[in-house]
Amino acid sequence: CATCNKRFTLQEALDRHSLIHTQDGPFPCDYCAAQMPDKALLRVHWRQVHAGNKSHMCQTCGESFYLKENLAKHSVRHDKLKPYRCVEPSCKKAFAYRSDLRKHE
Repeated sequence: CATCNKRFTLQEALDRHSLIHTQDGPFPCDYCAAQMPDKALLRVHWRQVHAGNKSHMCQTCGESFYLKENLAKHSVRHDKLKPYRCVEPSCKKAFAYRSDLRKHE
């Protein structure tokens, strides 16, 4: 990379990495003026620039998140809504997330 001297074996990887340095795109950072071209690069930006700056805190358990949307997804765990039910007749378990139901099965 001409900007930070990081090395890549694939040209595609270098091209994707180079977008980090442009900071111009439709995904704005919540903490600074950077705007990234995609969500994945925005996450990379957060980790590299704003590590430890998790300002969205769950009022129920105190866990913190970089993104407000991740806090919203997390908050479902504290809600009474558990739409994903085990199909086994003898099991009465229900889950807030489909992924938790899959782990259970």
